[in-house]
Amino acid sequence: MPYDNYRKHEPFFGSWYIKDKIGEGAYGKVFLIERHELGAVYRSAMKVMTIPQDKGEIQSIMSDGMSMQEATEYFRNVVDSIVNEFILMSRLKGNSNIVSYEDHMIIEHEDDIGWDILIRMELLTPLISYTADRTMCIEEIFKLGIDMCKALEFCRRIDVIHRDIKPENIFIAPSGDYKLGDFGIAKTVEKTRVGLSRKGTYPYMAPEVYKGEAYGPTVDVYSLGIVLYKLLNNNRTPFMPPYPEQITYDDREEALIKRIKGEQIPPPDKGSQGLKQAILKACAFAPEDRYQSASEFRADLEMLQTNPNAVIKASVSGHISKKKIIAAAIVAAILACIGTVYGLIPKVPEDISGIGPDETMYIGDSLKPEYTVTPSRFSDEQVICTSSDESIVTVDSDGTITAIAAGTAELELAAAGYSETVQIKVVPKITDIRGIDDEISLVEGNSVKVSPELLPAEFSDERITYSIEDTSMASVSDNGTLTGISPGTTVLTVSAGGYSEDYSVVIYNYVAPKQTTPSTKSSTTKESSESSGSSSGESFGDEEFF
Repeated sequence: MPYDNYRKHEPFFGSWYIKDKIGEGAYGKVFLIERHELGAVYRSAMKVMTIPQDKGEIQSIMSDGMSMQEATEYFRNVVDSIVNEFILMSRLKGNSNIVSYEDHMIIEHEDDIGWDILIRMELLTPLISYTADRTMCIEEIFKLGIDMCKALEFCRRIDVIHRDIKPENIFIAPSGDYKLGDFGIAKTVEKTRVGLSRKGTYPYMAPEVYKGEAYGPTVDVYSLGIVLYKLLNNNRTPFMPPYPEQITYDDREEALIKRIKGEQIPPPDKGSQGLKQAILKACAFAPEDRYQSASEFRADLEMLQTNPNAVIKASVSGHISKKKIIAAAIVAAILACIGTVYGLIPKVPEDISGIGPDETMYIGDSLKPEYTVTPSRFSDEQVICTSSDESIVTVDSDGTITAIAAGTAELELAAAGYSETVQIKVVPKITDIRGIDDEISLVEGNSVKVSPELLPAEFSDERITYSIEDTSMASVSDNGTLTGISPGTTVLTVSAGGYSEDYSVVIYNYVAPKQTTPSTKSSTTKESSESSGSSSGESFGDEEFF
């Protein structure tokens, strides 16, 4: 078999054996491995990388003037760098949207320069296998995008940039959750601020990575945007010929060139107008035009998932050349000079400041801007503020802006015949509630206290409220104590920071334990016992104790 070369190391990790090869890529092979214990079969995945991959790599290194000892040290350093990644993977373990790293082994070759690196991981279905013979529906694409954003949010908390997000590194768990894997080339933010090598995969790579420029976490947002674009565009990345036209090698090269140069990416074929805008914003050429975090991207995806007709403000500005910027500055300077010469005085205000063009607020928060109208001769003018959607944002008579529900609304600021528009995005403070089972079982008359954990941790002190759908079946106190009232099934809603989750509550009948009453000893009982052949023990009612 093609993997007999690895079988000599069995059993792996003490008790695991190769069952079959399930995948192969540029950096190694993936095997299905099994462990048998007490009649049960456990399965896992094992990735195997060999450093160097073949003798050609050794010859290439030595042709640069290295000795055999220097070549050995060179490849040993490569292995050491991979071992450092295991430390990173262990820090990522436990997140429901990141592939779980379980164990690893490093085996040095006995007869040549080389090491086999074995990594045991949970067994999952690769996205490319899942989509090989089927097309994902819009709901599945939303789920994938939101799950990947959650994975990137966790990476951001520990200052990790993945740098190689692509379908081959996305997996599906039996639960239906999507998981991000293969952190083999991920590096910390500190190591990437000065620019690194062009690692990653070109079709999904952000332009600044390809060009060797400094970059930050938005490169992962960009790559995820390209993955979602492809799923919404008949499995074709930007600038590729539309389906079902044939794709040539030149098409791929031309598409890459257009994307790296910064040509405006056309919208994908499928999805609502709002979803297309979100994807284009994620894939913006300029990093400052993209979502600045995965949490921002996820907020818009979740909003569009529940309200497909919602429209977001896509800040895709396109690539503007320095010549155009200089030309615009020259024109502005000339117009300013003309205005000075002829003493032009504006008839209406030129600007209303005090609030940015794009503001993000948390649900329940309020903001009262101090507006300034310019030029100064309009400073006494009253600024009137109105909301385009009061179900999302309201404005009081004194100008206080209050965030009501998740979504995006526009505020119109008007003064003395002048007006401008401000966009307000409302997001929940809390993005996840953990620590409570999806189904809570309770016996009528009994009580149990739930202890939710709020995420992100910075808002863990947010006030938590509880409510029961059917109060005839159960009640809940302000501190989260559930009490069963009557048998049945109802729903507990836990809310905090503008976010809520529902949990099923099942109340069971109380069944009293069987009561037994000791019978009175009598000569009749004794005689009966003796006549039945009992030689020991005493009878108490229907039960006998020895």
